Amino acid sequence: LKATGLYDCIIVDMDFRLDMDYLRLYEQVNAVIWVNTGTDVANGKTYRAFQACSMIAQERGMVIIEKIFPVYNMFSNKSCRIIDMELGIESIGGVPRLVNVSEEQIIEQLSNMEFFDNLF
Repeated sequence: LKATGLYDCIIVDMDFRLDMDYLRLYEQVNAVIWVNTGTDVANGKTYRAFQACSMIAQERGMVIIEKIFPVYNMFSNKSCRIIDMELGIESIGGVPRLVNVSEEQIIEQLSNMEFFDNLF
């Protein structure tokens, strides 16, 4: 898809994995967006995933870490915490909690946010 030059942005929703196929994919793309809710559990998982990814990238000489950008989903100031500085990376934004909305409304809301403008 990238080689065709037909797309400015390709969005793929996938589980986090650290096998070589995924790491090669990370290396080929311009940006990798990690979605995190900011809860203690989610932050712990994100922190461990980032540390593991960082170690593997360093061992194999891969350029990956610089391409990782967190986005906070359903973020609540009451129960959530931003961990960007602990990871040494900067978030590109957050998505407010969307309740009782259709998929079309979610897409509309996200398409009006300026997340991706800063990546390219």
